[in-house]
Amino acid sequence: MIQRQYKTCSRRRATWVREQNYLLKRHPVLVPVLLLLGASLASSASFSAENVFPLLTLLGIPSDVLCLSVALVLGITGILTSIIGILEYIDRRAIQAAMFPEAKE
Repeated sequence: MIQRQYKTCSRRRATWVREQNYLLKRHPVLVPVLLLLGASLASSASFSAENVFPLLTLLGIPSDVLCLSVALVLGITGILTSIIGILEYIDRRAIQAAMFPEAKE
C-alpha cells in the first residue's frame, strides 16, 4: 500500500515538472533584465511624454500617466520573474540533491 501511494505521488510530481523554453534554459537572466530595461525606458519616456506621444495629448489622455503605469507593470513583472527564476534554481538543486545523494565517507 505504501508503494502504491509512493508511485502515485511520484507520478503527480512528474506531471508538475515541465520543460523550460530553450532561450530561458540558455539565458535565464535575459527575460528579467529585458523587462526591467523596458520599465526604465518607459519611465524615462514619461518625462517627455507629450513629445513622444502627441496623438494622446491631442485626445486629452495624459500620456505621462500611461508611461508610468506601463513602467510600473514592467518593473513588477521583471522583479517577480527574477524571484521565480531564483526559486526554480533552488528547487532544481534541491531535487538533484534528493535524487542523487553523494556517498558520505
